[in-house]
Amino acid sequence: MNHSDYLQPILILLASGILGVSLAQKLKLSPIIGYFLAGLVLGPYGIGWIPYTSSVESLAEVGVAFLLFDIGLHLSFRTLWESRRDFLGLGPTQIFGTASVIGLIAYWFLGDITTAFVIGCGLSLSSTAIVMQALKESREQSTPLARSTLAVLIAQDIFVVFLLILLPNLAQSATNLMPLLSLALLKALGALLAVMVVGRFLLRPIFEWITSTKNSEVFTASALLFVLLTAWLVSQLGLSLPLGAFLAGLALSESDFCYLVKTEIYPFRGLLLGLFFVTVGMSLNWPLALQHSGTVVGLLAGLLIVKSITLWAIARLSRYCQGFSIRLGLLLAQGSEFAFVLLALATAQGLLTGELGQLLQVCVGLSLALTPALSWMGRILSQRIEQGRVEEVQSTYNPDAPKVIITGFNEIGQEIAKVLEAEGIDYIAYDGDRDRIALARSKGFQVGYADMNRPKTATAVSVGDATAVIILLEDLDVSLYLIDALKHMNTTIPVYTVTYDDKHYQQVLDRKVENTLLKDHNTSREITSKLMRHLLYSDEQIESRLERMARDQQAALPQSV
Repeated sequence: MNHSDYLQPILILLASGILGVSLAQKLKLSPIIGYFLAGLVLGPYGIGWIPYTSSVESLAEVGVAFLLFDIGLHLSFRTLWESRRDFLGLGPTQIFGTASVIGLIAYWFLGDITTAFVIGCGLSLSSTAIVMQALKESREQSTPLARSTLAVLIAQDIFVVFLLILLPNLAQSATNLMPLLSLALLKALGALLAVMVVGRFLLRPIFEWITSTKNSEVFTASALLFVLLTAWLVSQLGLSLPLGAFLAGLALSESDFCYLVKTEIYPFRGLLLGLFFVTVGMSLNWPLALQHSGTVVGLLAGLLIVKSITLWAIARLSRYCQGFSIRLGLLLAQGSEFAFVLLALATAQGLLTGELGQLLQVCVGLSLALTPALSWMGRILSQRIEQGRVEEVQSTYNPDAPKVIITGFNEIGQEIAKVLEAEGIDYIAYDGDRDRIALARSKGFQVGYADMNRPKTATAVSVGDATAVIILLEDLDVSLYLIDALKHMNTTIPVYTVTYDDKHYQQVLDRKVENTLLKDHNTSREITSKLMRHLLYSDEQIESRLERMARDQQAALPQSV
């Protein structure tokens, strides 16, 4: 075969990816959808410009490997600890609940437990790439909603690693699941132990030596070598290539070179991941889907309805509010990019029939395309529901729960609440704007209602044994009344007050409130620093948190086109 025959499909892949992404941006769609549509049009089931050759298949596998590497790279133990409630509770419960419901439905129609198990597990997953992109586009990536969503997605991604170990073994002995599940778990634990040893004792000296060369090309090549070498070594042990890449990312996630590796690898990761989505679009048999359009529509509707309702129910049982639960359910209702990998692997191993596997992949692809609409629908629906429930939330204070009280929940209050949520500090916030409360509660914030124009209502939030009170009220009279009431009731409670003009600032100072700030772009970080110091955090912890706040605030700014 001529060398150009190998190069031609790659050139077409790159060109189609560029055109697909450009068109998607014009239509204000996710770039992933652009890659996906490019493959759909140009692949063997479209106009046939790109044959599904072995070189294209290899590129797709490397793209999956880099996706899992990126997930492992972002999987720091600190992130997991901050989201431990969702990572250890909501995530596993969602996987088990959704997989069980979908698996039981599949068993009802197909009558085969192995097929039902594969379908249930594969469709229980949601798209990490598209969901996080949707949150980024709505500038909500640092909200409690985003943190809970990410915790669930991380739990799913770890489950994918488990499934990549399990499925090849399952095909060999489909009648005996429990021993295979136990073996997969032991392999996963052994791999994790190996990662901890490598990351702790080998990576640091190696990368310190590499960085001492002060050559960015050498560092980039070394990072790529480490990813691909780890993936290859793991594949030689009978495990999957993507699993090895995930372990490489996990090994680097806790190292001092994590951020540098992210920067250097990102262009390669983005390109290869884009090519992966092009190849996914190529593999979708849309002529078959058109022949069975009723089945596809039924599968798609069933997937979205079952996942959204199951996620909503699990979130409600976890004591999340109604609006937040609805948003979480609709945001994670779609299938996953890993579903394509798992369904294709299951079909190749004979665990699914070719026709069923292809129809399910089309269903997952359509669900990915609907994610922006589902996200928008969840945002609107949750706000309307919470607006109707605002009156149910009274301005009462439970002395056994919140430790920090925030009165007035504007953008400064939200920034401070994000830190309190991340640090596991109990708080309660109050506001008098029903629309603001509804929006905040739909994002997962703990906000109650209080009519701040009535001084008696405002003082109700100040009772109890709070460790701090943060006053963000823009109404000067109510703000001053609340300060006077707090001083009268308990002079030991530290009060942090934000003022909005010189008159407000001077009158608060006249009442000898030491922690008084005039609002500017840095106000939320200043209050956070003072509050954490009062709560006996170390200087290093405070500095780390302020740096993360700065990054989150920068990421939340509207991006220029």
